[in-house]
Amino acid sequence: MSNRELLPRKGSDDPVASQPVRLFMKVPEAQVMPKPPSCMARAMGLHLYSDALLARKVRIEMNFAAGLLLLVSLFEWLLWMLLFNGLYNSSLSAVNYKTVLAALTATFFGVAVFWFERQMLTSNERGLRLFLAMAFRAAYILVSAYITSQTFELIIFKVPIQERIHEEGIREAAAQHYREVSEAEDLVRKLESGDPRQVAGIIQMTSDVEQAQLKDVQNQIKAAEGRRRRQLEQIGVARVDGDWSRVASLNGSIKATDDLLTKLGDRETGAGEDLIKRRNAIEAERQKLLNEAREKRPRLHDWIASVLNPKAKKGNAVEIWPYQDPGRSFFEKLLILEDLRVGRSVSWPGATPEVRQGLQQEFGFYEPPSCADLKAQRTLLSNLDISTMARLQGDIADCERRQAKTKIFNQAWWAGLFIALLIPTLILAIKALLMPKALRRYYSGLYPEPEG
Repeated sequence: MSNRELLPRKGSDDPVASQPVRLFMKVPEAQVMPKPPSCMARAMGLHLYSDALLARKVRIEMNFAAGLLLLVSLFEWLLWMLLFNGLYNSSLSAVNYKTVLAALTATFFGVAVFWFERQMLTSNERGLRLFLAMAFRAAYILVSAYITSQTFELIIFKVPIQERIHEEGIREAAAQHYREVSEAEDLVRKLESGDPRQVAGIIQMTSDVEQAQLKDVQNQIKAAEGRRRRQLEQIGVARVDGDWSRVASLNGSIKATDDLLTKLGDRETGAGEDLIKRRNAIEAERQKLLNEAREKRPRLHDWIASVLNPKAKKGNAVEIWPYQDPGRSFFEKLLILEDLRVGRSVSWPGATPEVRQGLQQEFGFYEPPSCADLKAQRTLLSNLDISTMARLQGDIADCERRQAKTKIFNQAWWAGLFIALLIPTLILAIKALLMPKALRRYYSGLYPEPEG
């Protein structure tokens, strides 16, 4: 406002005119533009329409909606990324080039969820179209949560699954070593049987070559000795006949035969020594195999004691048979999780019933009893002797603990599924029930964005 005073004319006698006249003129104030929403809300495209309805409350609610939209999209992207990382790497926590591929694959789902949630949040649809959109989103949430919650469940049950993998890995390795022990003991029986064919087949060593060489030299010696005898007979006949030239010739032949017999004798000695060395080597190898086979069962006892008690001092058996928990694929871990949920006992990969029974009886591997009707078992306690009653009471207590553990696992599994469902349903619930009136009015379409 501004005012100006109009003074009366000089010489005027009018008392009214003598008073100053004040004129007031209204000056329009400068128009104050509303403050825009946050950068994140604008980047997400939530600031769609005119600023005419962009009051302070609308701006605050829009900023919160942007944060919630970012949370839901990142949550969906993270679950899908963990899922594909588990499929590509068999490990949710693995980081390599396949992780980058998993992140890129999950981006498709994250972007799709972001766009759909944004469209539903900013839509001014009513009636059947909005109902169909919400129904589609609810169905997608259910399917997506059921699929992606598998990775979430593996994170929740990481420790129990790893413990089960450790137990199964020990049983698998124990079954393999138990078969090796059985084969070694069967080998001992064959080596001690005295059958040369079986020993030769096991040791993969024979003295056939040395024996053939010795026999060949002995045959040559025998032939030379026979030839020398004939030559001596011929010398006697030649002397009786007085054929001294023939006697001289035969003496030369006898000397050559004697030289040959000397050489053959040396060869026979060498061939005999070679045969003895070969037989000694075969016997040494046989004893070596026998010793190794006989040591395997005590070694298996030491190995099982070491792997069942990792805190104990590692012995020689662990160095010979080093143990490391086996790797399990994504779907194998899901199978283990299902075993935990339904209360199945630890499996025995690669173990036959005979091997399993032998490990249980000799090495004390625990196999939980089958859980029948616990009420029926309790009614039988009063009719049993003390020892049977004590054993049955222990079995009943074990079954009750396993059932309680199974119940806890199932509750945790459903909790993981509900968590995977909860966050994606937030925007759906806000759009249907909790959207503030001012923000709903802003997205009502009454003030559309100007063209151009």
